[in-house]
Amino acid sequence: MTPIERFWLDLIDGRKHHIQTLYGTDAMERYRPHAMEREYFVNNSGHLCNHAEVLNYNRRFYDYCEDHYQEQKQQYLQRLEANKRKYEASGSYKALQREREELVTYIRGITVRNASEEKAHTRTTKKES
Repeated sequence: MTPIERFWLDLIDGRKHHIQTLYGTDAMERYRPHAMEREYFVNNSGHLCNHAEVLNYNRRFYDYCEDHYQEQKQQYLQRLEANKRKYEASGSYKALQREREELVTYIRGITVRNASEEKAHTRTTKKES
């Protein structure tokens, strides 16, 4: 087995884990990647196939899961919410609240500053033209 084939199997294991986590074991067991997708991946150095047939195949699978496994998905989302509430009530979350707020303020400052610089650069470039 080549390294790219091992990587393909790891990728599929990751997909199956995601499907199982979100929709349950039954959905995960139903999932089979399109044969064209594997062949393309292995023959093109790990690039994912964007062929319409493959995209449609995957979309149909996820649409099926959305239709048939809503209960499992809702249970997963409820667990996420419960874990979020539990963590937000913890002492470590509350202790780091100020640090998170400072980080958000710092990142917003960078974003605003970069946006301002980009506008200035755009205006300068237009004037030079």
